[in-house]
Amino acid sequence: MAGSRIPVSQEANYRRGTVMGLTAAETFMLICFILLLLLSYWIATTRNATEFYRQFSDEQRLAAQEYRADLARLDETLARNLQFERLLDDAGGKETLLDALRLVQERPDLSVEDLSERLRLLDDDIVRQIAEQSLRLETEERLALRDLSTVKDLPAMVSQVASLPEDVQEMMVELQQFRESGVDPKQISAMSEALAAYRATGMDPGDVLAMTDELSDFRRSGLAAEEVGDLAEAVADLRSSNLATGREIADEIRRRAGDVIASMGGQVLDNGNVVFPDGVLFDQGSAEIKPAFRKVLENICEPWVSALHAFDGSIRNIQIEGHASSDWGSLVPIEAFRNNLDLSQRRSANVFNECLDDISDPELYGWARDQLAAVGYSSSRLIRLADGSEDRERSRRVVFGIDLKTREDLAIDRLFAESE
Repeated sequence: MAGSRIPVSQEANYRRGTVMGLTAAETFMLICFILLLLLSYWIATTRNATEFYRQFSDEQRLAAQEYRADLARLDETLARNLQFERLLDDAGGKETLLDALRLVQERPDLSVEDLSERLRLLDDDIVRQIAEQSLRLETEERLALRDLSTVKDLPAMVSQVASLPEDVQEMMVELQQFRESGVDPKQISAMSEALAAYRATGMDPGDVLAMTDELSDFRRSGLAAEEVGDLAEAVADLRSSNLATGREIADEIRRRAGDVIASMGGQVLDNGNVVFPDGVLFDQGSAEIKPAFRKVLENICEPWVSALHAFDGSIRNIQIEGHASSDWGSLVPIEAFRNNLDLSQRRSANVFNECLDDISDPELYGWARDQLAAVGYSSSRLIRLADGSEDRERSRRVVFGIDLKTREDLAIDRLFAESE
C-alpha cells in the first residue's frame, strides 16, 4: 500500500546478511570489478613494458639487466638533487649555503644556536665601536658619514674595495697623495699622457735626460718653438729615411746587365761601381772607343742608367771616370801625368757621350744628362799591389762610378729645399 511503512521486524530482516548496505553477492561483484580494473591496468602496463622491452637489442637487454641496480641508485640521486635544489632556493643561493657550511665546518664545537648568539653580540660590539668613533669625528665628517650610510650599494662598494688587488689599492693611495699634493687634475692628465708617450718610445731614463739637456740647449740658442719643431721633424725624417746600400745597387746592375758586362771582362763591384780594363775599350794612347766595345755600350748604358735611376734618392753623384798608370814612355813623371790627364779626360768624355746617345727613353735621357759627369783622374788614383808598388795594368781602367748619399747629405738637401 502506498505510504505504508515496512514493519520493523521486516526491516531488520532486510539488513541482515549485507555489507555496507550491499548483499554478499553485490559485494562480491564489486570486488571482482575492482580486481578486473587492477588486472586491466597491470595488463596494459605489462604490455607497454613488453613492447618497449621487445624493441631492445640483445646487447641492450643484457645492459639493462646488468645496470638495473645503477638505475635505481640514479633515481635516488635525482631525488636528492631535487631536494638539494629546494635547499638552495630556501637558502637564497649557492654562495649563502656554502658560507653556512663553511662556518659550521670551521666551528664544529659550537651549535647553530651558539653561533647565532655570538654573531649577535659581535654585531652589538661593532655598532658600539662605530658609535664611539663617530663621536670623535668633526660635524662635517659625521654628516658626510651619515650621507654615505644612505647609499644603497654601500655594502657592495665596500666589498669590492676590500677585494681589490694590492696594486690597485696602491694606485688609490697614490691618487690620494696626488690630491694632497695640490696638483691640478689637468696637470695630472698631461703628466699621464707624457708618461704614456715616453713608455711608447721604448727609451730608457738616461736617453730622456739627454734629450732634456738637448732641449735646454735649444732653448738657450734662442730658436723659436716652430724652428725647434722643424728641426725635430727633420731629424725624424733623417732617421726614418731608407738609403740604399752599394750592394743593393750592385745587385740591381747585375740583374739588368751583369752578363754583358762580364762578357767584355768588366766587373760589378759590391759598392755599385762597374770597372772595365782600358785595353778592351781603347787602343794604347788612343781615346777612340773600339768598335767591339761600342756595341757593348749600346747594350749596357741604358740598363745601367735605368738601374741607377731606380735609386735616385740614394745617389749623390754618377760619373764616368778615366784612370791611367803613372808612366808615359820616357817622359818625366810630371809630363807623364799631364799627358795621362788629357788622355783620361778625353776617354771618359767619349764614353759619356756614347752612353747618352745609346739611351732611347726621353725621360731617362733627361735624368742621365742632369746626373752624369765625365772625369779624367790621370794617375792620381793608382791601384797598388800588396807591397805598395803600382799595379800598372789594373790602374789603366774606365769606371762607371757612383757616390752614395749620407744622412748628412739628406739634411743639407732639406735645408736647401726650405731656403728656396
